[in-house]
Amino acid sequence: MIDAYRKSAAASAARDYSGQSDANGDEAWPVPDWSVLGGAMADAPCLPLECFGKAAEYIRRAAEGTNAPPDYVAGMLIAAVSGLVCKSVSVRINRSWYEDLILWLALIGPPSSGKTPAAKAIRKRLFAIQKKMVTDHEAMADQMIADLKANSLAGSTAKEDKAANKLELERLEALRLSPPRCLVNDATVEALASVEASAAQGLLVERDELTGLICALERYSAGSDRPFYLEAWMGGPFQLDRVKYGSKLIERHGFSIVGGIQPDRYRSLLTMAGDDDGFAARLLPFWPVPVKPASIPEGTFHDEMDEALERIAAQKFGEYGLTLTLASNAFEAFDDWYGKDHSARVGKLGKAGSAYGKLPGYVARLAGVLHIMDWAFSKGEAELPTSIEEIHVTAALALVEDYFVPQIRRVYHGADLSAEESIAAAILQHCRKLGLASFNVRDARREWEIPGARSKDATKLFDDAVKLIVESGWARAVRKSTRAKVLEVNPVLHAGGKP
Repeated sequence: MIDAYRKSAAASAARDYSGQSDANGDEAWPVPDWSVLGGAMADAPCLPLECFGKAAEYIRRAAEGTNAPPDYVAGMLIAAVSGLVCKSVSVRINRSWYEDLILWLALIGPPSSGKTPAAKAIRKRLFAIQKKMVTDHEAMADQMIADLKANSLAGSTAKEDKAANKLELERLEALRLSPPRCLVNDATVEALASVEASAAQGLLVERDELTGLICALERYSAGSDRPFYLEAWMGGPFQLDRVKYGSKLIERHGFSIVGGIQPDRYRSLLTMAGDDDGFAARLLPFWPVPVKPASIPEGTFHDEMDEALERIAAQKFGEYGLTLTLASNAFEAFDDWYGKDHSARVGKLGKAGSAYGKLPGYVARLAGVLHIMDWAFSKGEAELPTSIEEIHVTAALALVEDYFVPQIRRVYHGADLSAEESIAAAILQHCRKLGLASFNVRDARREWEIPGARSKDATKLFDDAVKLIVESGWARAVRKSTRAKVLEVNPVLHAGGKP
């Protein structure tokens, strides 16, 4: 009944406003092209904090302590847990389907929306963990070098022994210069490959601004570095060959990624950029509504987070790593979702369809990370349980369906349109939302934060979008305006829907 009423009202408005002169005697409005309007971008979903188990309370307090959305704290915490284990822990779904706990996360928001403050404490703890790794490694190597020198002095002086001792000393000195790592901020592909070889049990590529990483993939290698990253999301061996640096085999190639990025840059660099190679689809988006602070927060302590990450870092998974399995009821929950919700999205076209296709793997990876996170914050069993229970699979499914699917719809809104079409639709949706009867084109470009309107060649794109709006019958110049390029809006836009 409500939909029928809206259609009737829209049709009536279209008859009233289109094809007739207005009260001032101006020329009649044409019937507009409704395809240009598109659909409105969905509102940001609320993060379901209950999915984070025993870490939920910390996430809430840490967010309140920095006047930031909890989404950013949760995203950085997930990335930290993943980064500490992603090269050594995997989830087994069936006989041949394994997922390493590699997660790529984008913290999306405008400048000063709280991304950096929300991640600061977790980032600081990761640096402390890495510093201890390096210190312990150097102390061990120094002791081995000292033992070798002491034994060689007391042993034989034969020529062969001296040569063997020299080679062993060189090996130990090289070992000392290759400490284990768990964190990288900025590195070339060649340097990152070297760090991967000595990464302890996982590696997190953390960037305050993901824009720098994404642009570097094109700037320095004409795009040849992208396969290195795309393969890293999958895990497994990787052969890197460079004329200048030679060949390097990475036996277990993979690392997690997290970083902040502005909505406009995310869309211009990823969802709206050229052909789809799957890079954007690998990123899980955290794009909340910015918090409007009422006062300066009291802050919070981070002891429980520090202890949880230290506990994870202290786990030793051995040469062959650790495989987590799904409990029978956990597998049933996963299988039920796979055959219903996921199956219903199979075949979706466009870039959003590519992102939907990655969700089964992400459900398994998120379930593994939430399992480890819950264990680390619980301070219970000394050893990490190897069976993922139903509660963590259902939590991962809830995160995907209630949070990431809506976020995917947001970040890919208009992604399969041309840049001009996307900007035109966003302008019209903004006018409809605010009930604007007219607008200044320059003010709209500078102040409305239209996605894509401040990217490269933005002025031309915006002008072309405005031209499209006018040509499609949605706006026209105000004849008597003294301001530069003021457009009045077709009143049918505010009639409530398409007739």
